[in-house]
Amino acid sequence: MSIYDGVVTIDENDIQVVLGVNEDKIWLSAGGLEIGEWSAEECSIDSVGDGVFTITAENETLTFVPNNPMTFSAAMNGGSTSDRAIETPVEKPAESEMVSSSETDPVPDPKPVTMVIFYALVAITGTLGLWALISIIL
Repeated sequence: MSIYDGVVTIDENDIQVVLGVNEDKIWLSAGGLEIGEWSAEECSIDSVGDGVFTITAENETLTFVPNNPMTFSAAMNGGSTSDRAIETPVEKPAESEMVSSSETDPVPDPKPVTMVIFYALVAITGTLGLWALISIIL
């Protein structure tokens, strides 16, 4: 089972959720409490574009925005990143694999000012540490 994190909109409220998907079932939970669990036949996940998906089950439709839309879209489309709708989930990676945006988003390079401040703080901390060591020894 693959697990994805994101936001679901229910009654105009955004709720952080975890969505689990495999060949047989789809489940949704928030804060450790299960919102719903459905068989793959009675639930569909459709892309509406711009990284937004709808989850339809039991004549109810929820809007789901995954934290990493490209990874979620690729998984729902069998590895393709196109925005076509899907009706049933496809084969997923290992059950314990959590997909998080922090694992796949590139980290931007720090600005020069940040680097100067960082190295200045390193130098000051090193100097104070050396001073403290000398104070203890002498």
